[in-house]
Amino acid sequence: MTRARLPAHIYRRVLTGSKAQILTYLQTLVKTPDGAPAQSAAGRAAHAPGILEVIDTPGGAHKVSQQLTDARNRDPKATLFPEGIVNIVGYEHLRMGDNKGALEILKLNVAANPNSANAYDSLSDAYLADGQKEAAREHAQKALDLLAADSGAGDAQLKAIQDSAEGKLKQLAAGPQ
Repeated sequence: MTRARLPAHIYRRVLTGSKAQILTYLQTLVKTPDGAPAQSAAGRAAHAPGILEVIDTPGGAHKVSQQLTDARNRDPKATLFPEGIVNIVGYEHLRMGDNKGALEILKLNVAANPNSANAYDSLSDAYLADGQKEAAREHAQKALDLLAADSGAGDAQLKAIQDSAEGKLKQLAAGPQ
């Protein structure tokens, strides 16, 4: 079964809307399957691209990385985007065969979430997809090293991360396949 990519207009709304706006929009789509009411030109102009939309553009991860550095210089705990959503965007790039774009996005996610085992495991997947086996190995091991202290994930997710990282390490230790 293949998963359809979200239409661009829905994707933009999901990436730039608040939770309430997203929920309202999705409820509208369910009620009116042909699409939600069109946004006026004034409404579109007033709505500047969100940071997640910037990440998803060519070179966007680098731009947001600079913004993250600036924000962290002002506040070391600054958060510019949700880890899980950026992870999804990175995997979407992998799915489309854009390994380099996925690497940049997932590197940004690790920079923003340096204590996240999931962020490191995902970056390991991108390195593996790009053929960078040593980097994949290093990041899979880092994911395992962070598991015990990762408070941002539940037990089931931690187990899935552990299984994923260990699976990659076994695959890489076995050599070419």
